[in-house]
Amino acid sequence: MALLAVLAGCGHSATRPSGALAPPPPCRSAAPAVGPHFITGTLTERDNGAAICAKVGDTLAVFLHPAAGASASRWSPPALSGSSVLGFRPLTSLTLPVGVTGALVAAQRKGVAGVSSRRDGSSWRVTIVVR
Repeated sequence: MALLAVLAGCGHSATRPSGALAPPPPCRSAAPAVGPHFITGTLTERDNGAAICAKVGDTLAVFLHPAAGASASRWSPPALSGSSVLGFRPLTSLTLPVGVTGALVAAQRKGVAGVSSRRDGSSWRVTIVVR
C-alpha cells in the first residue's frame, strides 16, 4: 500500500491544478509616448527582451533604428504572436525618419503576446502583458 502511494506521486509536480493558467510575467511600463495623442508608449531596440505592461485599448509605437554606417540594413516589419491579444493600427498618422522601421501595436484583449523583428541575423523581441 505504501509503495502504491509513493508510485502515484512519481513524475507529477504540485505546481498548479490541471487547466490553471500560468500567471503573466512581471512587466514594466513602456517608455513615454512619442507621436500623436493616442500613442500610450514607445518601444525601441533598448526594449529588446523586455516584458512591457499595457492595458486594453493602449497603442504602443515601435521604432527600430538602422545600424550605424552607410550600408546599414533595416529591421523587418514587426510581426505579432498572439494576434488575438495584439493588433496593428495603420501608420498613416506618422512620418518615420529614413531607415526607421515602425509599427503601431494595439492592445486588444487581456493576455500575453509578442512583437518581434529581425535584421542581419539579429533579432528583437518584446513581450506585451495586457491587463
